[in-house]
Amino acid sequence: MKLLNVNELLAGEQLLADTGLSRALSLVLEPGQEHRFSSGTDRDRWLLVLSGEGLLTGPDGDEKAALGPAGLGLVTAGEPCVLRAREGDEPLVMLCFEA
Repeated sequence: MKLLNVNELLAGEQLLADTGLSRALSLVLEPGQEHRFSSGTDRDRWLLVLSGEGLLTGPDGDEKAALGPAGLGLVTAGEPCVLRAREGDEPLVMLCFEA
């Protein structure tokens, strides 16, 4: 068993834990900032929004999903996507789980 304190998350992407089979990460984006998920990964990534809002856009640009507090998104393995934090005052704060 492992417990993690996620009260003070750093800007950007931060690895919180890695078991070899799965990983837990934090992702903090400032308003208007983007994060690109590459197609080179072999793991699905679940995105859990703690605060803020963002827009997840699929590889063709047509598929879009808005994410807000308590929202859960999925980026499947090998799927290139772009996550953009909504403009405003609040950063987008997320926990990400890869398996």
